[in-house]
Amino acid sequence: MNLKEFRNVLIDYINSNYEDREAVENDAIKNNGLKLTGIVIKRPNVLVSPSIYLENYYGRYISGESISEIANELIDLADGNQFEGELCQDDFLDFNKVKDNVRIKLINTKQNEELLKSIPHRAFLDLSEVVYCDVSNIMGMSATMVVKNEYMEKWGISADNLIDIAYENTKRNGVTIEDITNIIGRFSPEVDSGDTFELADSRGKMHVMTLGKSFFGAISMTYDDVLDDFVKNECRGVYIIPSSIHEVILLKDNGQIEANTLNMMINCVNKENLGIEEILSSHAYYYSSDDGYSIV
Repeated sequence: MNLKEFRNVLIDYINSNYEDREAVENDAIKNNGLKLTGIVIKRPNVLVSPSIYLENYYGRYISGESISEIANELIDLADGNQFEGELCQDDFLDFNKVKDNVRIKLINTKQNEELLKSIPHRAFLDLSEVVYCDVSNIMGMSATMVVKNEYMEKWGISADNLIDIAYENTKRNGVTIEDITNIIGRFSPEVDSGDTFELADSRGKMHVMTLGKSFFGAISMTYDDVLDDFVKNECRGVYIIPSSIHEVILLKDNGQIEANTLNMMINCVNKENLGIEEILSSHAYYYSSDDGYSIV
């Protein structure tokens, strides 16, 4: 039985054995072209039901777990993450009721060509700014939903206006910039970060920049006013290292930095430390107050 067949058997089992439950297919294309096979388990009078992706459950089935055991777990998971509230579907179709929750994030353009066909987006260098809706206040837990073209059309708003609103909402979260050695020391106090990571050598100090909530914080690299303040009159510009979709690393240009070395480091981290969904880019970027942004 392959993954799709497993999903169909699971849907049939849930729909046949659980009252007031309806399991339906819900495949997804995630960041960087990652395709996931999923289901949604619906209940009457429930506004929001989570997508449950089945790749891990299929592996457990292959290892010997039964369909009934997996179905029971999925029912418990779905019931624990469904929202029964006053908001109805019509509320989501009213842009005035959701506009404060739209946000912006950065993804890689080339790696998301298929996804970008179905969602509003705006180019930024070789990246794309895309809109998502923060539904954490609805779900009672951290949860987001990518805004598709069909939602935008129902809201009666243009892509440019929607992206502008989402951009301003996101920027209000604020930006944090912190010396990377402080972060390493906070999470790994046993590590001598100055010696082990050699961050105070000829490359200069590295600083991590992200949003105040650190979720999808790489969008902060588009805030040229923040970068201007970071650079001030101390250096000619700043290298921007895309460490993930959630944050970037800033490295002031002291004239001794080799771009090839930075790009090799980025690709090493992408390969060894990040999941495919977390990768933003395979190379660095550069910003100066005089010349703006460029690709390294």
